[in-house]
Amino acid sequence: MMKPFFYFTGILFLLFIFSSNSALAKKEDEEKAKPPKGAGKNIVSIDWTRSLKTSGSKKRYYPDMASPVLDDSHLYVGTHGGRFYSITKDGKEAWETNLGGAVASQAHLDAQTVYLGNNKGFVIALDKATGKEKWRTYVENEVLAQSVSDENFLYVVTTGRDLLALNKNTGEIQWQKNVRGFEKKITMRGNASLVLHNGKIYAGFADGTLVVVSAGSGNLVWDINLTNESGGFKDVDARVFIDGANLYFVSYAGFLAKLDLASGQLLWKKEIHSGNEIVSNGNLLFVSNFEGGVVAFNKQTGIRAWEISMNAGSLSSPFILGDYVLVGSQRGHLFVFEAATGKVAQTLRVGASFLSEAATEKNHAYLLSGAGKIYSLTVR
Repeated sequence: MMKPFFYFTGILFLLFIFSSNSALAKKEDEEKAKPPKGAGKNIVSIDWTRSLKTSGSKKRYYPDMASPVLDDSHLYVGTHGGRFYSITKDGKEAWETNLGGAVASQAHLDAQTVYLGNNKGFVIALDKATGKEKWRTYVENEVLAQSVSDENFLYVVTTGRDLLALNKNTGEIQWQKNVRGFEKKITMRGNASLVLHNGKIYAGFADGTLVVVSAGSGNLVWDINLTNESGGFKDVDARVFIDGANLYFVSYAGFLAKLDLASGQLLWKKEIHSGNEIVSNGNLLFVSNFEGGVVAFNKQTGIRAWEISMNAGSLSSPFILGDYVLVGSQRGHLFVFEAATGKVAQTLRVGASFLSEAATEKNHAYLLSGAGKIYSLTVR
């Protein structure tokens, strides 16, 4: 008569043990999923913030992703609200202009002019001192990447895979080349910013192709595609990083590659999924990955020096301030690492998403949040 009672009691005991273990495991998983805490050091402080006019979170082009760019006295930045600003380095507005189309690209500067593109397919030149428009040229497709220039020409890439050279004084198109390739209907939104080096332009595309063309003619010098035929994103959305006789680039397809700069010959290829910019400090390269982590690679060998998962959503491109590597997160964190070891020295809970590239100089950095707010930072 007692057996059913003991049987039932045994089942309850097992259920209790199972539920207790499940609750403990869940708690441990939640602890592991939290962003890492810093060592309590007060390394980075926020000097000032300034809100810009944006299109709001319900618009197509939210969040804001146009990174600021600096000269000696000002920073220049645009928003998805179609506004473009010149701001002094202590946070005061020098001028503002309405461009009539969302700005999603980092501007390019020379001594007297600001060059940028918008989502309406225009490349625009503004007077750096006043914000007055000098010229605008229609290039048919969105401009999402930073342009580059030499003494006479501005070089632009569009979402339609067109590379163009425009006269810097007039905006007249000098040459235009379409880079053939196959892209899926759905790709990561963005284009790799151009790099101009020794008369050659380096550009990455959404099918995983890296192209090098002559700045003088637009003719192909060499190209390379290291992706495989399997599915998934293949985009090369970060500018190449040139270091001496070598070139490095990353792809969402899952690699960081080191190439010979002159020939494009592959020197090594290491696994990482990323569309963020590569930065360097000494003999290390730093890359934030698609999974929300940061990895440091040895420049020469490609061996991982350290890596850490942030558990904070998507990350911005890393940036260097002194001996520290910093990265922002989609969930409103700013992480400060010791560059040599990867140890988290400080974690700031800012409450604003940071996904764009920072503009840096010496011990200062300027970031645009997803909500269109500029943050000025100083490292001690």
